[in-house]
Amino acid sequence: MRQFSTGLKITTISLGVAFLLTSPVFGETASTRGKAAIEEGNARVEAELLVEVPSVVAGANVRVGVLLRMDPGWHVYWKNSGDSGFPTEIVWSSPDATFGPLRFPAPKVFLEAGGLATTYGYSDEVLLFSDATVGEEATGTIRIHAEVRFLVCKILCIPGEIRLDTVLPVGLVADRNASSTRALFDRFASQLPVLADELGIVVQADFSVEVVLAGEAFELGIAVTPCESSLARCPKTVAFAASPGEFAVDVSDALTLDRIGILDPPDGGEGALLVMRGRVLKGQSVPDVIEGVLALSVDGRPRAVAISLALPREGDGSVVRSIPGVGTATGNRSSGLEGPSLWVALSFGLLGGLILNLMPCVLPVLAIKAFRIVEAGASGQRELRRQGSAFTLGVLLSMLVLAAVVLGLRSAGEAVGWGFHFQQPMFLVFMAALLTVFALNLFGIFEITVTPVGVDSLGNPSGATLQSFLDGGLAVLLATPCSAPFLGTAVGFAFAGSWVVVIAVFLSIGFGLALPFLAMSFVPGLASKLPRPGAWMADLRTLLGFALLATVVWLLWIAGQSAGANGVIWLVAFLLVLGLLVWALGKLQNAGRPIATRLVGASLVIFTASAIALLPLDSVSSSVPDRPADIRRWDADEVRQVVASGRPAFVEFTADWCLSCKVNERAVLETDEIEAAMKEFGIVRFRGDWTLRDDAIFAELLRHGRAGVPLYLVYRSGSPDDPEVLSELLSVDGMLAALRRARR
Repeated sequence: MRQFSTGLKITTISLGVAFLLTSPVFGETASTRGKAAIEEGNARVEAELLVEVPSVVAGANVRVGVLLRMDPGWHVYWKNSGDSGFPTEIVWSSPDATFGPLRFPAPKVFLEAGGLATTYGYSDEVLLFSDATVGEEATGTIRIHAEVRFLVCKILCIPGEIRLDTVLPVGLVADRNASSTRALFDRFASQLPVLADELGIVVQADFSVEVVLAGEAFELGIAVTPCESSLARCPKTVAFAASPGEFAVDVSDALTLDRIGILDPPDGGEGALLVMRGRVLKGQSVPDVIEGVLALSVDGRPRAVAISLALPREGDGSVVRSIPGVGTATGNRSSGLEGPSLWVALSFGLLGGLILNLMPCVLPVLAIKAFRIVEAGASGQRELRRQGSAFTLGVLLSMLVLAAVVLGLRSAGEAVGWGFHFQQPMFLVFMAALLTVFALNLFGIFEITVTPVGVDSLGNPSGATLQSFLDGGLAVLLATPCSAPFLGTAVGFAFAGSWVVVIAVFLSIGFGLALPFLAMSFVPGLASKLPRPGAWMADLRTLLGFALLATVVWLLWIAGQSAGANGVIWLVAFLLVLGLLVWALGKLQNAGRPIATRLVGASLVIFTASAIALLPLDSVSSSVPDRPADIRRWDADEVRQVVASGRPAFVEFTADWCLSCKVNERAVLETDEIEAAMKEFGIVRFRGDWTLRDDAIFAELLRHGRAGVPLYLVYRSGSPDDPEVLSELLSVDGMLAALRRARR
């Protein structure tokens, strides 16, 4: 994840700096107010230069600041922007005053790029301010100038610069009457991070290693507890306030830190333990300290605590005392980030790809592939190997294309996960068209041909090889809405890794998907067990065409969930015209008219491309399908409240296009036995529906080490940070056992 994040950060900083250096004007001319970051004709940021008093005194101190207001959904960055973006800066200047360092209120934590990048900043509004000291010789008026530089982001990021000025009278006595401006300064000053001692709490850091070395991973535990109750200032309770944004880290680029999870205090007392995994990059110097801001709840009130943690370094004589749980966080089921090694992930990808062959998503295509192998078997072992190799190549190239699309969208800041393309109306149109064409081919309406410039019939080797190659691509496209055991872990690992990891894991999944047919093509003993070709194959070919049309019906249903009845009618009309063009293509093929055939083929491509771009399949509503009355809509805060109140909970993340999810629902979750157990054990059920794009759900999937649905979580009462993650394929017995554990 960090390799991707570092690249994203460098890219955004480079673009932002280049924009700032080359753009002559960013906001209004110098005044106390300004606007910048114009997008679609609207300024996304407004700034105002404020002074806490209307007049100043020579030699006195006064607070000066810039109030930044952002449009809804947009945010600017803290002094450390995190994995992407760049910090907000204010440069003060005045001939009659000097200025202290810029003071930043405690930041919020933003999960960007679908949770793959963690950044720190501010939304809505923030006041950044400094202490100014007026010169001893100042008389008349003083002028204060501020240059504000920032990057404001939603999905699009826009750099901006605003120049502000104000003039203040110098008097014998400063006007310090109560005002809304002073109240604003006081409000944001109360959000400045403070030291732990000021709140009467104890912050203790422990490491899993005695010495932190460059290139080697370590775990860090940050324990927060109240001080001794005999002291008057000690709070009664202290806990981490936000999840997963408990710690806004202010570190150098040499050090990476990733959240693992929250554990109970090791001694069973008050407080909590935040566990993180860190690494100093190879070739970099080990920093002296880790600095940052903890988001805490102290006696129920949100407070920000500034901490500075010394790293145990070689030769400094540090004595490291381990907290139980630090270094063994793999047992914390809530983390999900304690992922496997790359080799384990590749093995899981291979096994998951193998199991995908049994999933309902790809059964129609795999049946067709089996048909092709039986057909090729009659032509000898050489042709059989050609077919298996072509199918495998189609699968692997399709997985490479899918990985490239994922990486491209991820680098552009989009949240993408396994099966993400089924959330896109254009993809549904493309798949419906492709499956319809394949079905008509199986019905014998036309033949897929390739010639030396061109041309050969389906029965000849070049045509059959091409069809096997296309079968491989189709199998990949239909496999992605399905999940399988091992697959979720492998894909989750890939989506949190670098581009090399993404490609490697995707290829391992593809190889697993193609392996049965590759083995059948190259192992003579397996091929000999195939049935002999015969007249029965014509009937099977037609039945397989109907199986593909059944998949088209499923795609129409998915489209109807978001686009409504009108969208489905438009899609059916398109498929009817498409079928007519394919029929005309077949008639011209049979008549031996190659030029006319090519013209109709070109018209077919143009018509399909136009339909993909123009069909009105955009969502008629951002809402997801209705849920049964006894299932609540997933909300992270509500789940936490329910579990913390003493009730167990079951959370399912699903989607209408996820066939594995639907199988689990029909075979397990909607059975009388499971529904009765839910009621008997008092389990509150939540559903997160990912049929339509939802970045909050995707971030939660990533937090548990998954990049797609289904995901099933069982929470024990009183343990909101420690859910049990169930398998992607449920069984009634396994589900009942998990529910009983939650009740206990």
